[in-house]
Amino acid sequence: MKTRTVTEGAMSAVIIVILSCFNFSFGFVGPLIPIPLAMIVHRHGLRAGIAVSFVSAAVTSLLLASPIIGLDLMIIGFLGIAVGLAAREGFRFTYIFIIGIGAAVLASVLRLFTFSLIAGYSFLDEIAVLWEKVGQQMLEFWQARDLPPELIDQYTDLVTSMPQFFQMLLPVFILANGIFQTIICLFGLGISYKRLGMSFPPIPRFIHWKLPWYFVWGFILSKAAAIILAYFPHQSIKIIFLNLDVFFSGAFFVQGTAIAWFYMVKAGVSKPVRLLVTAIALLTGNALIYYILTMLGVLDTWFDIRKLNKADKGGL
Repeated sequence: MKTRTVTEGAMSAVIIVILSCFNFSFGFVGPLIPIPLAMIVHRHGLRAGIAVSFVSAAVTSLLLASPIIGLDLMIIGFLGIAVGLAAREGFRFTYIFIIGIGAAVLASVLRLFTFSLIAGYSFLDEIAVLWEKVGQQMLEFWQARDLPPELIDQYTDLVTSMPQFFQMLLPVFILANGIFQTIICLFGLGISYKRLGMSFPPIPRFIHWKLPWYFVWGFILSKAAAIILAYFPHQSIKIIFLNLDVFFSGAFFVQGTAIAWFYMVKAGVSKPVRLLVTAIALLTGNALIYYILTMLGVLDTWFDIRKLNKADKGGL
């Protein structure tokens, strides 16, 4: 058993190092890094996972000649260790998902502080500079199209306010990133375990996703607060409830999209067509579509539109 643990640990470390180097060079594969670490923790325990994390970080630091990258790799591994431990303890998918989100959010916060303290890197400052460059290019594009001065002034105000708006919504962006990373990790584990012929807590199909009933009260509270803040503005409270509004509205929008997919599946619409319809609907940027899907998600939580409480939802 010990030899098997060492062998699988070495293979996991090699995979993590390759993914880390590829992510450093090209990006986009960072969310895949926790997957092999979660597998080794699930199969062989916490000690094996910590050992793999240290070895992977040390080798990556040597290859890329940067201890900071190795430290960053260990922080990213929090998600894999947390998910692997939760799965090893036999938790249900819902609890594994919540634990994974918490670990991913913690890792994101630690990464921000680490880069700020050690490397003097300010994520917020970089975003502000990026928005200034993008905004300037957008303004030049709009000016070249000879738009009315009044419209140009509106666009200028919008672009100018975007860095501040992003800073206000930083908490919900961190949470959304944690949710995204956890979903990628769990789907990757589900696929890997299925190919290995091993069991993993089943991931509900997208058409069966449903939020807890108490999320509705968060949605109502965030909307009520927006009305109150219109008459009694306060910056700190505004930031809190703005993040709550974006979070709950976005969550119910996803549920509304799941409902739309549910009925497209019942109508026999193929997955490529469903993806195409969804992409077109979202890319139009129509606020009415967003509002309809959000309210559909809210109503489903109350009235069980899809009758999921009576149906056998199954797994992935």
